[in-house]
Amino acid sequence: MTTRPCAALLERVGGDQDIFVELCDVFLDDAPRRLDSIRIALESGDAGALRREAHAFRGEAAAFDAADVVTVAREIEQLAAAGDVQQAHPLWPLLEGHSRRLIDAVRAGRGRH
Repeated sequence: MTTRPCAALLERVGGDQDIFVELCDVFLDDAPRRLDSIRIALESGDAGALRREAHAFRGEAAAFDAADVVTVAREIEQLAAAGDVQQAHPLWPLLEGHSRRLIDAVRAGRGRH
């Protein structure tokens, strides 16, 4: 993950504080639900839901230049697209850990802007 995910997003929105805060809030609201959906899809073996949720979460994390989250989510998405949900299970702890750090960083960065 970039060391300053909020700086990456702020740059993307051209320094517009209102848009920045709104996008941070959307991410902070959506990310925990998205992670729960990924976990549930993994547990239930639902490759289609896993692919969709990992893809969507990857896109959200990309806005913050969170390369570690993006990389793991992409791997999970590709495994799910191939129907190989079992191979995605070991990636869950990585995704969860990287994502929790990203969420914490966004929460802290949003508060400073």
